[in-house]
Amino acid sequence: MPATPLDLIRYAANHGHVDAQVALALFHEHGLLVEPSDEAAFQWMLSAAKQGSAFAMHRLAFFYETGKGAASSADEAVLWTKRACDKEYAPAWQALGHYYEFGIGVERDLDKAKQCYERSAELGYAMAATYLALASNEGIWGAKDFKRALHYASLAASLGDSSAAHMLGRAFEKGEGVAPDAARSLAWYEEAAAKGDPFACMRLAMAYSFGELGVAVDLQKANYYLGNVDTWRAPGAE
Repeated sequence: MPATPLDLIRYAANHGHVDAQVALALFHEHGLLVEPSDEAAFQWMLSAAKQGSAFAMHRLAFFYETGKGAASSADEAVLWTKRACDKEYAPAWQALGHYYEFGIGVERDLDKAKQCYERSAELGYAMAATYLALASNEGIWGAKDFKRALHYASLAASLGDSSAAHMLGRAFEKGEGVAPDAARSLAWYEEAAAKGDPFACMRLAMAYSFGELGVAVDLQKANYYLGNVDTWRAPGAE
């Protein structure tokens, strides 16, 4: 019988091929082509991590943090996250920032947390840039800093994050960290809406219902954006 693709992946994984080991780990984690097994997923991810895969290191940290497939260990989660950071893996820097912010496996240190989030954003991780924008805009770590929020929202939006585009729309509408500009606000809301952001869709629906943001009343467009809100569902919602 000819070998199946899964047979070939297993053969490669058993012979030390890192990408094949990561693939098998993900297959077992999500029950794709094989029986789901957190333990098998952990072991294959560990093998790949030991061979230098930054993705595997980052994922292994998640297993240790959650106790998925292995005994829960914040110390091991931090250890493997730091190893992934040494390879400049952007999501790992975000995770390390989370550990420092909330004191998971390390002493709580907001300055180090910010530095980690900033490094993650610099490496192109949109989630980190969006979080920095939100934290600055809402004053999570102290006084609100709208200019800093605008900087990171712009970075996140350039990386394709829809919620960051919505934040920019609000910034230009409210004049937060920038001079009010209805036209630019509208453009950012439209970009966010085109990417599926429900809050941008709602704001545009209101704008076209009441003639705000420099647009004329257009109930057809208002209904269009309201329809997009109706089709959106929060993760896990029925």
